[in-house]
Amino acid sequence: MQPTRLVPYALFCVLILQLIHTSPHFSVSAYSHGVLALQAAAEEMQTSRSTPLLVSYVKTEQPYDGLLFLGDVLLARNIEYLMSINGAEYPYRGINFSALSQRPAVVGNFESSIPAQHVPTPVEHVRFSVSPQYIPQLALAGFTHFSLANNHTFDFSQPGYINTKTVLSESQLTAFGHPKQLDIDAVEFIQVHDTVVAVIAAHTLEQLPTYSGLQAVFRYATARSDFQMVYVHWGTEYAPVHNSRQREAAERFVDAGADVIIGHHPHVVQDIELIDSVPVFYSLGNYIFDQYHTPETQKGLLLHLTFTGGQSAISLLPVTSEGTMSQPHFMDAQPHSQFLRTLAEKSDPALRAFIESGQIFFGAQVASSSKVAMIST
Repeated sequence: MQPTRLVPYALFCVLILQLIHTSPHFSVSAYSHGVLALQAAAEEMQTSRSTPLLVSYVKTEQPYDGLLFLGDVLLARNIEYLMSINGAEYPYRGINFSALSQRPAVVGNFESSIPAQHVPTPVEHVRFSVSPQYIPQLALAGFTHFSLANNHTFDFSQPGYINTKTVLSESQLTAFGHPKQLDIDAVEFIQVHDTVVAVIAAHTLEQLPTYSGLQAVFRYATARSDFQMVYVHWGTEYAPVHNSRQREAAERFVDAGADVIIGHHPHVVQDIELIDSVPVFYSLGNYIFDQYHTPETQKGLLLHLTFTGGQSAISLLPVTSEGTMSQPHFMDAQPHSQFLRTLAEKSDPALRAFIESGQIFFGAQVASSSKVAMIST
């Protein structure tokens, strides 16, 4: 560095140290949370000091103000055809996520691969290929995160998986999870207001996670978050309720420390159960898919999680694409109520009143132990 540049550089360093030392409310760790940066620190200091400060600042990403989970998202096969004739935004016209919160994190299961050499998926074929030209619209529609821990991510083998992650990342979409392994790379941290949520992407169709493997993943997640959620690919396709293998996997997740478990893969909405006070949503059903043969495969459940005032809540929002092929929208009032009543009837009796009301509340303390997150009465 040239000597003439040392003076302003040194002054800048002194200024930073002075900010940290003189402001009792400024936390260095806050740099990783939200928009708090050097400018914000200066504004805070100006409330208690009359000496004006000339500062520069580094802008950081704002935290989200809500967290949305939905089920399977397919952009291949007939959805690709619908987008080719109606526009890339076609599947997303029915729901605007920003109507639920201003800046939500939106998590879905990416049920496909994006191979380097795309070939449209023929009708009734299940080796799914998505063209990269349709991926940017996902981000424009409000999606932020996708799990790749499912049975279609490897439809075009490892190179297809790698290219899928690359293409999603290029559109500012976070891809996490792996179809064959469960380790710390399966954990994604999402900040909602001042709460850090760890979302763990899992796939149990081929084998259940080991206890030792789960313990290692949860130790990693718990040390870095306030709340741990499992987003898991499992279950029997088209079955209205969970099977014994899902229950066994759920018990392992609960024992490891999960606070909420959310499932996908069966293509229909399954029951909700409490296991040691941990709510288990066995399947959210389809969100965007081209299965039109039954009403059930055209219905799904969107979960809206909020963390405010030390309390968390999960809102249950039924969606349907009936009458609008592969284009989900919120149900009208009467079908909405009927859907929740039907879901409540096949779910855990302890949750029925909550499900019918469309909202599950938690106690004031949301902690890293599933034993602390109790359903509020």
